Parts: sequence; C-alpha cells; structure tokens
Amino acid sequence: FRERYERWTRQTDPQGNVYIAHSITDRGANFGASVIRKVTRTGTISTVAGPSSATPLPVTPIAMISDTAGTLYFVSGGGSIRKLAPNGTLSEIVIPGLGSAIGVAIDASGSLYVGDGVYHKILRRTQVGAVTTVAGGGSMLVGDGGPANAVTLIGPQTLTADSAGNVFFTEVEGRYTNRVRKA
Repeated sequence: FRERYERWTRQTDPQGNVYIAHSITDRGANFGASVIRKVTRTGTISTVAGPSSATPLPVTPIAMISDTAGTLYFVSGGGSIRKLAPNGTLSEIVIPGLGSAIGVAIDASGSLYVGDGVYHKILRRTQVGAVTTVAGGGSMLVGDGGPANAVTLIGPQTLTADSAGNVFFTEVEGRYTNRVRKA
C-alpha cells in the first residue's frame, strides 16, 4: 500500500504481533482516517480497526498497550481510553477523576495505569474498576525519595509497568525519567 502517515504509535503483544496505529495523510478516499494495523510474526499485515475493517476508529491513538489476552488499550487523540477486544469490539473505558489521558500501561495483574495530562498524575484502574492515584497530584516539586502521590508531575506519559510492580514514565518536557514503586 502507498500511504503516508502523520502521527503513529506501535505496540508488540505477548505473541509477538506488532500493532501500528496511524492516520493516513495521502489525499484520497481515506485521507485523515485513523487505522490500527497488525503485523504478525510471519509478516502478514491486516487492518484491525479503521477503513477496510468492521471497527471504525474515531481518532488516531497516541499511546497503546496490549494485555496477555490480546486486547489493545489505547489513548485516543481526544484524551480518552479505548479498549479494542480481539473480536473487534471497541469500547470506551471511563475513569473517574481523569482529565485527559496521554499515556497508558498495564501490569501483570491486569491493572491499567493512565498518565493524566490535565491533573498531572498517574491513575491505576484495577480489573474490578477501583481507581487510585499512584503518583502525582501533590505539591512537592522534587519527588525523588518522597511519597509518589505527594509529588508534582508534568504530564506523565510513555508509561510502562514491570513484573515487580514498578511503573516507569517520562514527563511531557522529557527532562526526567522517573520510577514509581508499586503503591
């Protein structure tokens, strides 16, 4: 295919498939459309959401993560969290207290971590829907060594969670990479 892409993000699932989300910028029938494509380990490319699929995509994802079941979670360009199930069902995940999502991660227990660009904090949503602040939202300007939820963050994004329960993230200005211990 011959398309140019403006904004994109990618994610690899536990099975080794690569998902690429982007918007199409070539003039044509799909100009401006958002799409998520899957590239299997054998090199097969398919569209899982967007034009030529059963699942329309309202906005291009800016951050994306997959769980062990192959479900994709992504931050839409509008700051909301969406869930794309392996069967193609697209739904929105509502997180109370979330201003605008800019980063997303998932841990081994299936808890979803979301970086909030409005309230400058990281929220954790468990599989049963309980939401807690794990970092940010406080008034301390320097957070190293202090309680994670007492520090001031600047747009936590590019989140990842490790098997030990730590959450790593960068801040919008890109000056810092911080480590938050499991709360």
